[in-house]
Amino acid sequence: MMLYVILVTLFLIGQPMSSGNPARKLSLSQELFPNAELIWSRTFEGKMIDFDIAKKSGHVVIGAVNNLEGSVYLFSPNGELLWVKESEKHSEIEKCAGIKISISDSAETIGIFWWGDYEREEDQFYDNSGEKLYSCKHGMTGGIGMEISPGGGYAKATSLMDRRGKEILLRNILKDFPIEKLRKSIKSINKHIIRKADGTYSTEYTYRYKKITNFEFISENEIAVFLDSTLYLYSFPAGELKWESNKLEKLELRISKEIAPVGQNILLGGGRKLYCFSKDGELLWETELDRNLYYYNVSTSTDMKYIVIHISREILLIDSETGEIKLNVSELKSQVGVESFSVNSLSCLSGKVLLSGYSGGSSTDAHKGYWTYILQFDENWNIVDESWENGLVLGNPGLPVIGVYESDATDRTRSSHNEGVRACENSTVFVIDILKLKD
Repeated sequence: MMLYVILVTLFLIGQPMSSGNPARKLSLSQELFPNAELIWSRTFEGKMIDFDIAKKSGHVVIGAVNNLEGSVYLFSPNGELLWVKESEKHSEIEKCAGIKISISDSAETIGIFWWGDYEREEDQFYDNSGEKLYSCKHGMTGGIGMEISPGGGYAKATSLMDRRGKEILLRNILKDFPIEKLRKSIKSINKHIIRKADGTYSTEYTYRYKKITNFEFISENEIAVFLDSTLYLYSFPAGELKWESNKLEKLELRISKEIAPVGQNILLGGGRKLYCFSKDGELLWETELDRNLYYYNVSTSTDMKYIVIHISREILLIDSETGEIKLNVSELKSQVGVESFSVNSLSCLSGKVLLSGYSGGSSTDAHKGYWTYILQFDENWNIVDESWENGLVLGNPGLPVIGVYESDATDRTRSSHNEGVRACENSTVFVIDILKLKD
């Protein structure tokens, strides 16, 4: 096995197998980022399922599955392996089929969402020393996954909670929130007949309320909430209302990810509408699109001049100041999915967009497995080139480091529990390079 790993690694990094072979394949890192500094590189066995970078510190967390055994690795910014958590030893999941991970901005808290055992899940929180802060096993939630707040104090898992697992009900802490709009239907109202001291009777009702589900961390101390076509920004966890928008006509959100911080602003999308608010609540612009915006990825260019949105087989480039759509690539050759258990990354450099993720949504797709779509355009927003590369670019150039992934995969992994995972590649070995881009 060790010899096999060495041979595959040599192939992936582009070293010649013998002195008689003058041609050698450049690694994806060398091909896409020839001037970048290689900080560290590691080879892993199995299939990579998820990957995340701490936005401020540069810590890297990687989730992998090999023969129904899951592993999560935490690396320091310089590549030191700080700890490994294994599903067999550190979780209640015996047969691991998937992993979702999240890390706070300076690696104060790491969240792990284990999935397996034929529709069982477990949420866990760790600190960067490896101490377990919280763990809970439960049934399937529909792939809700895991999101750690920027400062690491809170998490969105099966519900909103602190890093020790204490549940937080937003409706109980948000001041002046229209809680009456969270009342469930009349069937959920309990009717009580109360006998008064004077012998007469009165009717009282006990109302049940829904949880607030459409919310997003804007910072560690701010949370954006969407309800009844209105966007609210609250301090958190104090719950003081900072501002609320006017009612946004006919705007409904299916998932909270349609609220996204972009630089110093807040992007809100749903249906065919896209809104951009300042942190002070000013509506900077709104844009009407020709398709629905449900389930999309969003990123910004390194110079903050444009916003990039990926929806299924479409990429939009939008002027961040005006909301004008500058470029629309309406039909990619393959679909890069946004499934709960797939790796996705949208990177934006000067004149270039890199969309990485699990491709192969149907049997007719040209690419199957982990691929990166590269879109190049000039200063007049004309497309210069479109291409696909086997492998992934992980993270955004605005982060301290980025990752580049390659593997020995020949195809995607079938969507089957017995295969071990879904929405990934059929790799047995993969390599991660961690790079620092030069200005």
